[in-house]
Amino acid sequence: MSTNFYNSLCGKSGRPGAIPFVHAALASVVRKGAFVVDATAGNGYDTLHLARLTAPGGNVLAFDIQPSALDATRKRCADCDSRIETVLRCHSAMQDRNFRDQWPARPAAVVFNLGYLPGGDKTLITSAETTLAALGGALEWLAPDGIIAIVCYPGHTGGELETSAVERWAASLASETHTVCRFSIPNTRRPAPLALLVGKPSSLTEAKPKEGPAHQPR
Repeated sequence: MSTNFYNSLCGKSGRPGAIPFVHAALASVVRKGAFVVDATAGNGYDTLHLARLTAPGGNVLAFDIQPSALDATRKRCADCDSRIETVLRCHSAMQDRNFRDQWPARPAAVVFNLGYLPGGDKTLITSAETTLAALGGALEWLAPDGIIAIVCYPGHTGGELETSAVERWAASLASETHTVCRFSIPNTRRPAPLALLVGKPSSLTEAKPKEGPAHQPR
């Protein structure tokens, strides 16, 4: 059964959300057999999505600083046809070129789902400092035509600071070499999760800078 664009942005609630938006974007870019990175494994849902997109023959590298998160991820992905490799390290390890060089390929996608581990300790959260370091490393590592997908949570304690830092980082990227888009839901009582997609299209390397998008005729 075909799925229209709006439905692809909706989760189980039937309403658009940041995570369904990211998953739909990944499905349009990630191919079978690709190497991809889940920078924040958590309970393994993004890792599972990446594993299904890359199967068969894909490779998924999943980071987390909590052993319980990696245990949950391995269990959730136990039946996948892609190879899942888990790393008990902060995602900021990606800023280290020697670390990145341990893998022969450059990732087609790097996914960040920030904040705290659902069902875990809500005081243990990602931070602006380590996330920005990780994003910088991920951008260097990313394959041409790959994307970085980031889900931010401004509604929890510490989340607004991290979200603002990530948005400033994304806005600072040169439009001649990178594409950036933002998905958000403004009509909520508390700040809703938002998503950012950062692309590195190879077609932009020779493109001329533009002041802004041209007005489209109607």
